[in-house]
Amino acid sequence: MKGLVMNADRRIAYIDQPEPILKPGHVILDIAGCGICGSDMHVYRGSESSWHFPVLFGHEFAGTIAAVAEDVTGFAVGDIVTVEPMTYCGTCEMCKKKRYNLCPNAMMYGAELPGGFAKQIAVDYRYLIKAPQGVTAMQAVVAEPLATVIHGFNRLKQQEYDNVVIFGAGAIGLLAASVALTRARHVAVIDVVPSRLETASAIGVALTVNSKEEDVADAVMKMTAGKKADLCIDCAGISMVRDQCFRLISPGGELLFIAMGHDITEVNFRQLVSRELTAYGCQCHYMSDFEEALRALKDGIIPYEKIVTAYSLEEGVAVFEKIKKGEEMGIKVVLVPEPEEVT
Repeated sequence: MKGLVMNADRRIAYIDQPEPILKPGHVILDIAGCGICGSDMHVYRGSESSWHFPVLFGHEFAGTIAAVAEDVTGFAVGDIVTVEPMTYCGTCEMCKKKRYNLCPNAMMYGAELPGGFAKQIAVDYRYLIKAPQGVTAMQAVVAEPLATVIHGFNRLKQQEYDNVVIFGAGAIGLLAASVALTRARHVAVIDVVPSRLETASAIGVALTVNSKEEDVADAVMKMTAGKKADLCIDCAGISMVRDQCFRLISPGGELLFIAMGHDITEVNFRQLVSRELTAYGCQCHYMSDFEEALRALKDGIIPYEKIVTAYSLEEGVAVFEKIKKGEEMGIKVVLVPEPEEVT
């Protein structure tokens, strides 16, 4: 079996890998596809990382169960599943508080453990989430980034909004927009890439703003009739966007920061305190977020076809390099091990 391996020097190779071994408590998964995450690109570009190099990477994957260990219950050969890629210890303070996404001992498939840029993988069955009938294995690949978005929304104190402004029209931004469209009267998406803004419009976003060509504040003030936004979501991860979030939020509003980014950003705490703003971080997801994500896919809330672009896994090295150089390869790029799955 071949897979994509990243080395400590951040070079990627499509090379032979050991076939996964079926151990107790595990299943063998035939991988339908694995998405390229922004964090994969950060590491590829040289960001500091705790990954165990060389590593068969990729953590946004789903597929069909090919084999099941004798002690596994609740799953069977042929089941379509997605995977919570973060494994946790279950004994630390965070795990005891059921906030395992903050477990200091966590390990991730595709970082410290072999990941999904391959044909098959062995996965601990405790981290499987079964897809509902009607959701394909390829659609289930999107469940991981969507679960992150849903986790962020589930942290908010409100569930309905008048005006939501989303910065960034990449995969996370457009997934956030898809969810926001079910919870808000008005949604705006801000980006600098025309094709991504066109996709935002295609999925139903009424106001899209190219911040290179338009004044974002003016556009948002018009949409909100001068009230500003009651929720701003950062899916870009740069200081300029964070500053705009604070400028465009209404008193008592909420700010959701999903993008990690590397910028160190100053915060005006006088504004935060006097206007009673609430800011939320968003670290990965819970299993329940995956379940909600899969239901959203089943219900057609997520415009999968407009967001996903697939390439064969053997093209992976070239795809990563093109993205690194700034070429537009798609919004959510998924690599598939079987060429016939590429559409």
